[in-house]
Amino acid sequence: MQFTTHFIASTVLATLGSAAMAVEAEQASTWMTPPTKSRAEVVAETQAAVRSSTLPRNEASYTVVASSSSSPLTRTLVMAEAREAQRLGLTATNDGEVPVASNAQREQVRLAGLRAVRTDSQLAAE
Repeated sequence: MQFTTHFIASTVLATLGSAAMAVEAEQASTWMTPPTKSRAEVVAETQAAVRSSTLPRNEASYTVVASSSSSPLTRTLVMAEAREAQRLGLTATNDGEVPVASNAQREQVRLAGLRAVRTDSQLAAE
């Protein structure tokens, strides 16, 4: 009796699943539209975008900016500030809560970065 019930239930679920997939397959999609450009045109546009650094990298479609060595932020400074912000509980742990730093906390984070940079530059000078 129990075997029959399980067999019927699994058969019904399999049938419903395949019916849902069939409905999805019938819907029109954008990949079915005919292309308006040739392959050579698309390749040429892509190569031009790569050369000009305007090729979108993700959904945000940001422009890649070449890094400059004259940036005031160093890796050491950023890492020290991040560690201090994390220690103070200022880094978001989920989408619901976004902590806001007080002026005193901002100053603590800034000073932690400066201490790290001074330590590195003093070590490099020695």
